[in-house]
Amino acid sequence: MKNFKNKIAVFIAVVIVISIFTPVMALASARVGNREITSQGAIVMDFETGITLYGHNEDTQRVPASMIKMLTVYVIYDAIKAGEISFDTVTRISRGVSEFSRDTVFVNIFLPVNLEVTIKQLLEIVLLRSANAATVALAEALSGSESAFVSRMRQKAIDLGIDLQIHDCFGGSPNNRISPRGMADLVRNLITDHPDVLDITSMRTVVFRGTTYTNSNSLLGTYRGMDGVKTGFTTPAGNCFTGTAVRDGRRIISVTMGSTTSQRRFQDTEILLDYGFQVADTVIAEYYESLRSGYVNPSSANLIIDGVMMPLAAYNIGGYHYFKLRDIAYLLNDTEKQFSVTWDAQEGSISLYGDEPYIPVGGELDMGSGELRWYTPTSSRILFNGVEFEFEAYFIEGNNYFMLRELAPILDLIIDWDAETSTVIINTFDPDDSTEESEESEEPEETEETEETDDSDDLDEIEDLDDPEEEYEAAA
Repeated sequence: MKNFKNKIAVFIAVVIVISIFTPVMALASARVGNREITSQGAIVMDFETGITLYGHNEDTQRVPASMIKMLTVYVIYDAIKAGEISFDTVTRISRGVSEFSRDTVFVNIFLPVNLEVTIKQLLEIVLLRSANAATVALAEALSGSESAFVSRMRQKAIDLGIDLQIHDCFGGSPNNRISPRGMADLVRNLITDHPDVLDITSMRTVVFRGTTYTNSNSLLGTYRGMDGVKTGFTTPAGNCFTGTAVRDGRRIISVTMGSTTSQRRFQDTEILLDYGFQVADTVIAEYYESLRSGYVNPSSANLIIDGVMMPLAAYNIGGYHYFKLRDIAYLLNDTEKQFSVTWDAQEGSISLYGDEPYIPVGGELDMGSGELRWYTPTSSRILFNGVEFEFEAYFIEGNNYFMLRELAPILDLIIDWDAETSTVIINTFDPDDSTEESEESEEPEETEETEETDDSDDLDEIEDLDDPEEEYEAAA
């Protein structure tokens, strides 16, 4: 009996230990179309538009494991583009990195002390084999220390607008956090800014110091169009993979976080990518249709110019009225703020010239033969008296539509909005200055006092990030 009780006690202890050190995985799987994935968090994103084609807990932050190495790679590629280093830059392996490369708890490739390696060689074994010590070697080569490099990683995430928590450069810390959407956005930006990263991630094998290593991405060569990107595994993270494939000119990005097994993360990825390619055309078309029928509505804007009501066709986009420049120019012909409008199709720019009336030439303004991107904000160049400005515009049915508030400074207009009557008000002069000359000509009485008020600027608060104590797990 005593023996039996001892066995029960041991069994309970084992169960407790397993429950503590085994990542929590939900029993229920998620459905993607008519198939199931084991991912605890997942997303499928269209590369060109950034539109989400499927999501499952896509905004919930999870431990990314070695997928965070893609941010390390991003910082390195940025430095190469900026001329700080190059692919051929040679760096020496430090004693600390060499000792780390011997750690068998982590996925590693041995790096002897003082070994001379190029940045490209390190990138290859980081991207294909997830070599952790090699990742730290990259950090030291650029920033001198891993901690300094991690600061650059954090700043890069801020620049990209990606919310994450990052405490190391290789993905070993269980305190690292990013959502599937954040990871997809990260990789989308990386490929956009540095498409040549796919030249490495698509390699099936790499030779390093005489040994051939196989890419940890087992979908290369088996899934049509697959050419990246990065695997990841730690006990807290589970099995993860950010993949991308291109078919018939369309690139899709998928992220799976917390798949049940190493093999299952690739099966989940196949399901996610298959679904993305299957529904992309429909989902993207529905998205833009929803913009046309809902978010962006043609409307007749009440417009008052110097006190005269002039109804004008406009588009209400996100609560602001957007107008065609030539319409505004035409209505300002009889004011002191007149300007002409011309379109240079070769340069892709709009030129405005002050103190010149706008003479309509009949028909629509020729906007060139660029691809029509329905209601997608684009960057538009405007030259005003030869000085270049850049504004966000909407290209709708062959014309650029601009927000008047943004154009007001260069056109020297005063723009106001009367919410009660839903009226856009344009003044070519300041109504408050109409009596200024007569007031200045009179001597002020000695008993009068003038009051001055100063507007204070809002200051952005910047929070300092402190590193908690770091714990590391095996990262792959």
